[in-house]
Amino acid sequence: MVEYCTCGARVPEDARFCHKCGRPLYELPQLEPEPSGAPVQPPPLPQAPPKPPGVSFRNPRAVRAGMLTAAVVCLLQTLPLPTPVQPIWLIVLLLGGGFLSVYLYHRRTGDDISVAAGARLGWMTGVFVFLVTLVLFTITIVGMGVQPFFDAILAVRGSPEIAEQFEEMLRSPAGFTAVLLLSLFAFFFFLSLISSAGGALAAKVLEKE
Repeated sequence: MVEYCTCGARVPEDARFCHKCGRPLYELPQLEPEPSGAPVQPPPLPQAPPKPPGVSFRNPRAVRAGMLTAAVVCLLQTLPLPTPVQPIWLIVLLLGGGFLSVYLYHRRTGDDISVAAGARLGWMTGVFVFLVTLVLFTITIVGMGVQPFFDAILAVRGSPEIAEQFEEMLRSPAGFTAVLLLSLFAFFFFLSLISSAGGALAAKVLEKE
């Protein structure tokens, strides 16, 4: 215990400083700074759930549903049926194909599909049906030849007058190219339109459930 300061003043008990000169009577302990740890990271913000991809060719599930349905449609299309029934059967298959593709996509993903998205998926199914049919058409053309193939079609579905006019068009390269492109465009438009209608119908039905 210190009773007197160096200046000669008597200090009271438990005093830390001299009341006369202000000199500290004891050495104050130096407080060591606490070691700073790693910077505290703020808690991560909750992320919103990922938005489901839209129905397009970039969506693998939509592509798989369309391709699977197109394979079924093309397989059922090969059934031997009477000639008058074949166009009606094709329309039924395309409507059912568009409907089935939307139904499969909805069952696998659980996503709600709007009418526009259903029509888009049905259109994708029609595109796949067209591509498969185009491959089969090319194989048939290569095997049979162009002229015998069209002659066989006209013999079943065309009149003699139409067959004669058609044959004249096929004799020139320009006429053959025009007939081929117009036929492919009309067939593509027919397939995609009917399949889109089936997809839109499926989306409308699922929307009510």
